Amino acid sequence: LVLAVPQPLGGEGTVVITGGTGALGQLLARHLVAEQNVRHLLLVSRSGASADGAAELAAELSEHGCEVRFAACDVADRDALAGVLEEAGRQHPLSAVLHAAGALDDATIASLTSDRFDRVLRAKVDAALHLDELAGEAELVLFSSAAATLGSPGQGNYAAANAFLDALAQRRALAGRPVRSLAYGLWAQTTGLTAEVGDADRARMARLGLQALDDAEGLTLFDAAREHRPAALLALSLDLPGLRTQARSGLLAPLLSDLVRIPPRRTTGGSLAQRLAGIPENERTAMVLAVVRDTVAEVLGYPSSTAVDPEKVFKDAGFDSLSAVELRNRLAQVTGLRLPATL
Repeated sequence: LVLAVPQPLGGEGTVVITGGTGALGQLLARHLVAEQNVRHLLLVSRSGASADGAAELAAELSEHGCEVRFAACDVADRDALAGVLEEAGRQHPLSAVLHAAGALDDATIASLTSDRFDRVLRAKVDAALHLDELAGEAELVLFSSAAATLGSPGQGNYAAANAFLDALAQRRALAGRPVRSLAYGLWAQTTGLTAEVGDADRARMARLGLQALDDAEGLTLFDAAREHRPAALLALSLDLPGLRTQARSGLLAPLLSDLVRIPPRRTTGGSLAQRLAGIPENERTAMVLAVVRDTVAEVLGYPSSTAVDPEKVFKDAGFDSLSAVELRNRLAQVTGLRLPATL
């Protein structure tokens, strides 16, 4: 993104934030009041005013001249949401709606059920459809995820939900109504949805070249994105050395491939199959084990393969469904074999 000075959202209108009492919602609320001169906020969530920190947030923002209201509402319930928005607009018409509600239910494809899809899609997709209809000409900002564009092992339902947000933004823009879908990478904060992202997953993303965004970086991208024409934008912090490592391994997302230049790899030791063919049969098991231990160490972030206990099952070694997928992909790259998802 090329940074630009955005038009403030403030004025006499009401700004609505879904997921407004969550970590991201509260961060946005503080930012809008401090930097965008917003004076009328409606924070919508399942818990409403009874959410943790809600009273303290309202008191803090009121000291800065902002009227803060709360609404307890399931944003996937169209009738309930319509009532909330109608009430909100009676005194001060809606000027913007920020859709920051969401849910996670990570699982590999084999473990995904319709219920697990529904839980994630309700908070993102159903609510976004209702907001697109009910927000009228108010600015609509959808908080999407880079998982929809770059992929994210074990998050098929979450990626699908956010891909819908990006597509909905394109449709709304074609209709001439103000909209942005911001597909964020991982936030550094460890509360809200990101609280479910463990240290192993954060380390995995760092190895992929995706750096976590701190609050200031994320909000700067939010401000800048509102001044750009595309209805759907990626908001990422990329680590080029990490991207180069992924490119050398053949694991870099195609969309990011033009960001790095990798010289042709010179093969010195040949493929694993060739190396195995060149040693006695009684030494082959040890070579394969060494390859697996090296790969496990890379995936789990161990300093060396000697830290990998060959007698320990993968689950006890620290693998979850996401890191197991990464291990499968890396082993497939090393061996040249098409390995099953249940490896």
